[in-house]
Amino acid sequence: MLSFEDLFSAYLSAETLNIFRDVKIELCKLNSDDRNLDLSLSSDKYISCAKCDILQEEIKHALKLEKATVLVAFSSDAFCADAIADTIAQIRSKNIIFNGFFNEAQYTLNGNDITITLKYGGYNQICEGNFEKIFKAAVKSRFDLDVNILFDGVLQDAPIV
Repeated sequence: MLSFEDLFSAYLSAETLNIFRDVKIELCKLNSDDRNLDLSLSSDKYISCAKCDILQEEIKHALKLEKATVLVAFSSDAFCADAIADTIAQIRSKNIIFNGFFNEAQYTLNGNDITITLKYGGYNQICEGNFEKIFKAAVKSRFDLDVNILFDGVLQDAPIV
């Protein structure tokens, strides 16, 4: 099987190619009729969602595709504080109910235990929105990892005066 570099070096910027050089191609499916590409990759090191978005756009434009979908699965060892923040940002972008509550939050990772320290309250709304379930599913999907979440810091909303 071709390496990522062998397959995409002619189409990507040097920076993007360097970031994704060591990923493994799990699936590369091009639908030439619809001009769609589905690309599934795996990696032992964490690559941010922003970098994955750049890869997706570079491939889409270089190959003149209507749509390119890039999914990256990571080893459980790649899970880190940056991955926590990135996963939360993705969830926030799709679920407006969580916007604001994670502003300036701090994330601590200790084994499979994550502590999220909130600064502006909202714990009840976070629970009502099933954040924990959504977050755990995202981590399981991307890292094949089961995690525990603990919230601390400012949990209650500030009173409206």
